[in-house]
Amino acid sequence: MPTTLSLSPGQSELIAKQAAVITDIHQPPALEFPPDLLTLRRNILEVVDRDGLIVINNFSGDHDAVLVYLMSLIGVPWRDEKAGPMVMDIKPVQHEMSVNTTSYYSWNNFDYHTDLQYIDHPPDFIAIICVTPDVKGEGRSIFADVQAAVQELSPATLEALQQPNFIFKAPPHYQGGLVARKAILNPTATGGWQIRVRFDRASADTPEAENALRELYTALDKHRIEFLVGMNAAYIIDNRRMAHGRTPFLPTFSTTDRHLKRILGMRQSAP
Repeated sequence: MPTTLSLSPGQSELIAKQAAVITDIHQPPALEFPPDLLTLRRNILEVVDRDGLIVINNFSGDHDAVLVYLMSLIGVPWRDEKAGPMVMDIKPVQHEMSVNTTSYYSWNNFDYHTDLQYIDHPPDFIAIICVTPDVKGEGRSIFADVQAAVQELSPATLEALQQPNFIFKAPPHYQGGLVARKAILNPTATGGWQIRVRFDRASADTPEAENALRELYTALDKHRIEFLVGMNAAYIIDNRRMAHGRTPFLPTFSTTDRHLKRILGMRQSAP
């Protein structure tokens, strides 16, 4: 299990109260944060920078506003208008049953991916809050850390994954469509690695790239983390470090279905 932080009743109430001032989630106002929440920010970012993932329990209040407030606390709320609203509802949609795809509205297995891997500058952070977990305990969230996975890769594979020989296709809901050729791995200035990947929508230009993609999957899966996100719990991940996904579930198209909400964000600029 990842590092888990549980909000105190006072912190939960304070966040809900502060978030209530956000009347337009697409244009959140400039916010000031009480000292207690600045300490919370430091604690959250310390874990995300160390592990790539944190789970936070015991949120209350309006989910949309709280999610925007949480992202404003740790970073800058961000959206790609072609990809959807600031806060995305992740739940099964019945009229999409005939669509052979995997997305926020489907319920089949959603393999390892990073969000918006097909654009030049994907978001730094993803924050997800659970409105309703699946009543049968299905639709579990999965994660894998590229920093651990690269240790499993051969030098040839590591080199191949740094070449722009991988083609990413934007999903059907991305307005206007997009096909991009990118490298999957990029080194960081601090000696780490950044990843962009989506195994169900990526193709490779060369046999070497195809083999590297398969080896990367095996390496990521050796470091798989899997758990069920509880009601009113949230997780935050570094989208340029952690691949994520979900296990399949069977929807009923009722209030018992798995329902999460997602927001994207960028890191705050250094002062």
